[in-house]
Amino acid sequence: MALAIFVTAANDLERGSVKLALCCGDGSATGAQAASLCDELVAAADAFATAAQLLGGDGAGAGAPLRALARGAARRLLEALRALAASLAAGDGSQNARSGVVWEAAAAARRLPASNRAAYRREFLSWATELKDAIAEFGELAAAEAFSYDSVDDGFGGDDDAYGDAERPAAAAVVECLRVLGATYKDVLVAMDAAGKGGEFGFVASVYGAGAALRRAATALAEELYPPLDPATLGAARDGAAGAMAAVLAVLDARAGLPPPRRTARRRSARAARTWLLYTSDAADD
Repeated sequence: MALAIFVTAANDLERGSVKLALCCGDGSATGAQAASLCDELVAAADAFATAAQLLGGDGAGAGAPLRALARGAARRLLEALRALAASLAAGDGSQNARSGVVWEAAAAARRLPASNRAAYRREFLSWATELKDAIAEFGELAAAEAFSYDSVDDGFGGDDDAYGDAERPAAAAVVECLRVLGATYKDVLVAMDAAGKGGEFGFVASVYGAGAALRRAATALAEELYPPLDPATLGAARDGAAGAMAAVLAVLDARAGLPPPRRTARRRSARAARTWLLYTSDAADD
């Protein structure tokens, strides 16, 4: 219900702001007409703000991603409305541009996911896309032939263009770990879907929290892959990712009836650990 009111009020605000800008901006509206338009806009803004407050809190049943999206969309639209009102009050002639910003913000509010499931999936997709880009970038660097750091001038001394011979195995091992972490996003999403269909929303929140921590750890690990590598910080980031992976497994293990995501996640975790241990043992031999 709150989401429906949110979207309907956003539509009303879009239409009302355009009418207000057109009628009041050129001075064609009478005082009574302007007051009527403002009353309509205030009513729509009140409904929108109330729905946004409900969606952004814990009482409407919205999950964390949907709450965050609703708060962001509401803030953007209400700020655009305030800017439009200030423009009309000042008579600075920018009301048409300001109403265009309101229109864009209202359109974004209407594109809010229609359900918690859709919001979670949208967020996980953005996580997966972000990690996929990092894997592609650093996987290419790890597979590149060795060349002198100074062979390419990037304007910053050329020292961050490629891995050295001793760095490529470490980078390749971490890229493999990133693949494992990215694949685990799907395990988390599958577990959330299964629990959500059963109405186990407390578990959904727990496994989402573990997945969000895993995403932060994966991002931190990817950030350490820019050459030249720092073994200490890279190892610490990898340990952080391993801890986040263990936390995901602990949450999945706590709920019966989820053997597929739990088994695949555990296999992936073991594979990542083996990959890293293989590199560190080879490095020690060197």
